[in-house]
Amino acid sequence: MSDRVPQIGITIGRVPPDPGGGLGLAPYLRALTAAGASPLLLSVTLEAQEFDELSARVAGLVFPGGGDLDPGRFGEPASEGLRDLDAERDERELTLARRAAETGRPFLAICRGLQVVNVALGGSLIQDLRRDLPGSLVHEAPDGLAPATHPVDIDPSSHLREILACEHWTTNSFHHQAVGRLGAGLAESAHTSDGVVEGLELLGHPFGLAVQWHPERMGEDPGMQSLFRAFVAAASKQAGRHG
Repeated sequence: MSDRVPQIGITIGRVPPDPGGGLGLAPYLRALTAAGASPLLLSVTLEAQEFDELSARVAGLVFPGGGDLDPGRFGEPASEGLRDLDAERDERELTLARRAAETGRPFLAICRGLQVVNVALGGSLIQDLRRDLPGSLVHEAPDGLAPATHPVDIDPSSHLREILACEHWTTNSFHHQAVGRLGAGLAESAHTSDGVVEGLELLGHPFGLAVQWHPERMGEDPGMQSLFRAFVAAASKQAGRHG
């Protein structure tokens, strides 16, 4: 493993969230720094050339939470209730996710990020769980910052299971959309009792994991700390190979 601190890129939209509250950036920065990484913000406000140059330089990528993807990206008309659409963010994140899948660059995708990865690889989304999946659990908690909301079952053969060393975990939850059709090369690694996909991983990839919950908001949870450490270790290893 390289002794250098790996630089991890975090994609953010045109209007970044309040870094001090809500589902903002500060928890991502803390989680990555605590895991031994140096975070670098990749904002869509950057010129395209600068964005591409910076994203090509990082050892790994975090695709964080945020607004909804435009359903046109997976061939569906938009339904009511879509939130905070950002066409430029969609385009840049989808492109980065495809490149990371093709090149083996480690990535950790969180909430919206999981949906980005799924759509980037040809999958689709359930546009609103309460409307389109009646009887499902409450996945959009009244307080999205709650440390834990519902249990998640983890596939015993998954990379996620290897990292967490267990097959059941209690997570937080703050999403109204979810995976529909699975993208190419992806395998389900976690789900809730209602069948909603809560984790994905890219088969044959050095580290291509996605979770629907917010591990960065569970900083005291040993399992979530392990998830970030495993990601940073994989990024460091890849950086050592190429640097």
